[in-house]
Amino acid sequence: MFLVIDSSAPDQVNLSLWLNTVWVHGYFLASAPLLVSIDKFLKQQQKTVADLKGVVVVVGRGRFTATRVATTVANTLAYVLNITVIAVTEIDWEKLPEQIRSAPTNQYASALYSGEAHIGRKK
Repeated sequence: MFLVIDSSAPDQVNLSLWLNTVWVHGYFLASAPLLVSIDKFLKQQQKTVADLKGVVVVVGRGRFTATRVATTVANTLAYVLNITVIAVTEIDWEKLPEQIRSAPTNQYASALYSGEAHIGRKK
């Protein structure tokens, strides 16, 4: 089972699970804690994080902080569970399962931002 974390939408986080033959999608408020949303989504599918075999994080689009948080969560899950993590800028749902299967473990995703951070900038 593979998890996709897409935080590129302004007000929501899109989570998707590959259940070996089909993608299942869930949509959560961006203001909710990401780990809580992931846990809720997995429970809706009667799954746990232990069932995960890979994680995908969408980078290069969306808000700076949302991308940082999503990438950190994806890398943390991959490290703790010793599973594959990949970063993508676009999702090709048909090819994604093979992309995950063919990616090595012990490699982590890097965040790619759609713009510069505004942290600490003077107005």
